[in-house]
Amino acid sequence: VWLEADGGVNETIVLHSNQGTGADSITLLSDAGGITLDAAVGGVAVTGDVSLTDGALVYADANDEGTCADTVATIDLSLGNYHELDMDNTENCTITFSNGSAGEIHLLELEWSGTHDFILNDVTAQEVTIKELCDASGKVPDDNGDLATLMIRARSASQIQIISCATMKTTD
Repeated sequence: VWLEADGGVNETIVLHSNQGTGADSITLLSDAGGITLDAAVGGVAVTGDVSLTDGALVYADANDEGTCADTVATIDLSLGNYHELDMDNTENCTITFSNGSAGEIHLLELEWSGTHDFILNDVTAQEVTIKELCDASGKVPDDNGDLATLMIRARSASQIQIISCATMKTTD
C-alpha cells in the first residue's frame, strides 16, 4: 500500500481514529520487516507514553569523537547523542557545549590521560569537576585510560544538566 501526498509545503497526512478507545486503536504492524519513521525537518514528535515490548531502545546514533586541545573542548550537541572526549595528555580539560536543544538526552564518555580532570563549564551556576561529580561510586577516574560515562540533558543550546555518572577504572 502506498499513501502519498504531493501537494506542497502545507500538506499533511493524518491517520485518525475518532471512535477507538483502546490503547491500540491504531496499529502499524510489519510481519517480517521493520517500521521506519523518518522526518527530514522537525523530527518525530510523540504525545503520550512510548512503550517497548520485546525490544530495545537503540540510543547511540552517532559517535562524535574528539580530543581536548589546549585544555578546552566544545561538544557540539547537534552531531548526535553519543560523544567521546579524550583528555589527550593535556592539563585539566574545560568542556563547553553548543547547539543543544532543551530536553535532548545525550551520552558523554570521557577518557583520562594522567591525573588531571575534566571541568564542565557553565553546567549550572558553578563549575564542577568530573572527579567531584563521580566520587559517590568510590571509583574516582584519575588515571590513564579511566572512563566516566555521563548521561546529560540539554537545558539550552549551551547548558546541560547531569543526570547520572558511571565510571570504569582501568587500574586500582
